Amino acid sequence: MQAIKFSFVDFMKSRLQVIIFLVMAAWNLWLMKISDSSLSVIYYIYFFAVVISIQPFVQEQTAEVGFVNMLPGSKKNRVVGRYFYGFMLQIAAFILSWIDLGIYSIFFQKIPRLAIVATLGCLGIGLIFYSIQYTIFYMLGKIKSQQLAGIIMMTPGFIMLFGLSYFLKMINQYTELDMQWFANHSLLGSTAILFSGSIICIVSMTISAFIVEKKDTI
Repeated sequence: MQAIKFSFVDFMKSRLQVIIFLVMAAWNLWLMKISDSSLSVIYYIYFFAVVISIQPFVQEQTAEVGFVNMLPGSKKNRVVGRYFYGFMLQIAAFILSWIDLGIYSIFFQKIPRLAIVATLGCLGIGLIFYSIQYTIFYMLGKIKSQQLAGIIMMTPGFIMLFGLSYFLKMINQYTELDMQWFANHSLLGSTAILFSGSIICIVSMTISAFIVEKKDTI
């Protein structure tokens, strides 16, 4: 319960970005209509979710840290609360992507099964990237350089972008038989990624809690 209070504080810090993130659902519908790949459009939702999840770290000022430290709860609660904040953003991205795919399939055209299954893999990838970022921020402590914070914040997103571009280029070279095999195993692959992301998230949170326990402040 205490951890949820800290999550609420993080949501309040990033409320403008969260609102923009929710509005993106309508924008993504338009992108799906003009784009040849619904999968590439889904990426933007998860990319923005990863970026927003880092905002509490980037926006923290001395006064804010003092306020957070005055709230009842252990250091572990603060870490769990922040991870819960990032986790909820990834879940929101997953829900929004399904809403977009559902509306698009009803009013425009049928969505490929691969794009639907890929949302599970995207969720797993999002969990992996935000967890790694959180661990890095907790290891480094309060970062005075906004440039360094920006690099840490944006690098995973660009990795996701280039990785997706390579993936789409690769599957375009597949034969029909290859695509059939890939489609038949896509659910297993996406589930494996999601499971791996969940494990990494738990391990990352444990490491971050250990790091914070050794420090005086977050």
